[in-house]
Amino acid sequence: MQFILTIRDSCLTDPVAKLDKNALKWLCNPPCTPLMIESLGIHHSISIYLTLKHSLQSAYKAVCNLTQCNFASAPGVNDMLTFHSFESHIATYTGVKDVCHDMCHNSCIGFTGPYSNLEICFMCDTS
Repeated sequence: MQFILTIRDSCLTDPVAKLDKNALKWLCNPPCTPLMIESLGIHHSISIYLTLKHSLQSAYKAVCNLTQCNFASAPGVNDMLTFHSFESHIATYTGVKDVCHDMCHNSCIGFTGPYSNLEICFMCDTS
């Protein structure tokens, strides 16, 4: 019941949500025009990322490496993004950033909301 009440009373400015001022600004004032991505390499990186969204980071890296090897002289190939730079780069286009919360190693619960002050999972007793 405590979890349901916490959800009911939640708001974007809740410190447990860990949203910074820029993220709140983007959520309240999203872009109203289509995003223009000039670089073919960045456009291709986004396409690869979205295609492999449920794959490992190593798969993304392998496809990028193959592209750079097979199309070494193609326009924009040197602009392709690493997996980690992709996530930060896409935030500049969308304002969407990762929000990380600690989680039980066994995936029982996330230590957020009413569980944000816990240090041990109450379901499996894992620290």
